[in-house]
Amino acid sequence: MIPAVGRRSGRLVAAMLSVALLGPVGCTGRNGGNAQDLIPPPPPTAPVSTSPLARDYTDVALDPVPGLPPTASADVLGGQASLSGIVLGPDGPVQGATVRLERLVDDVVGRLEITSDEAGIWRAPPPTTSPTGPQGIRGGRYRVRAWRTPDLAVTAPQILFLEGTENREVTLELARFTDTSFSWSSSPDPPVLGSVVGFRVVADSAFVDGDGVVHTEAVLDARLDVGPGWVIVGHPTFTEGPGELTFELQCVVPGPSPVLLIVNDLRTLDLPVQRCFDPAP
Repeated sequence: MIPAVGRRSGRLVAAMLSVALLGPVGCTGRNGGNAQDLIPPPPPTAPVSTSPLARDYTDVALDPVPGLPPTASADVLGGQASLSGIVLGPDGPVQGATVRLERLVDDVVGRLEITSDEAGIWRAPPPTTSPTGPQGIRGGRYRVRAWRTPDLAVTAPQILFLEGTENREVTLELARFTDTSFSWSSSPDPPVLGSVVGFRVVADSAFVDGDGVVHTEAVLDARLDVGPGWVIVGHPTFTEGPGELTFELQCVVPGPSPVLLIVNDLRTLDLPVQRCFDPAP
């Protein structure tokens, strides 16, 4: 057990140490401390720094930069090379097809068109070229394609490089683009004797224009031709614009019966309708 006198002596020593530690802090006031160690306050009106204005370069003239001279011409005729070949279609050689040669020089395109003969043969230069000067075509990079309005065209042109004195043969195959494509649905399917069947047909047809570009046009007119097993309830009606038709037929005789849709008076579509049946009693 610690005597009472010893405890009072310990508290007295602790108090004296606290005064010794806090004494210097209390003496750093306005009159008793080292004022030079304090950060002075900013002046009441501190100067504001601004960045210099950017220079105006509007009137500064720049020296021109030399570039490639522009290509004046991409002539096809006037060289010593030649191209020839045959135009083929789904039924064999194509007479009267237009063959277009495009000579590509930088951004300039030179063009020459030839018509295939009765055997589908074409030659560049054509036999009607003027006898003066070189009788061939120039070498270089060529794009070759062919078509016959309104039904035949190539699906992709041929790209080739022709040497200055080269004689090359190129075969051009044309695809047919006059077919009418369609999709259809009916309800109920299969049809039932005495019921009214609703039909929905989406049809469009393609054609080749005078520049060899294939276009697709929607059906603009349509009419029906049905067999004896059907009675026309509603004539074809365009529902959501040209090319989409709806109509209704009633089954009156069981068994198969044709349903023909004539579009634009050019194409007849035989819809694959299932045979009408008489349900069992």
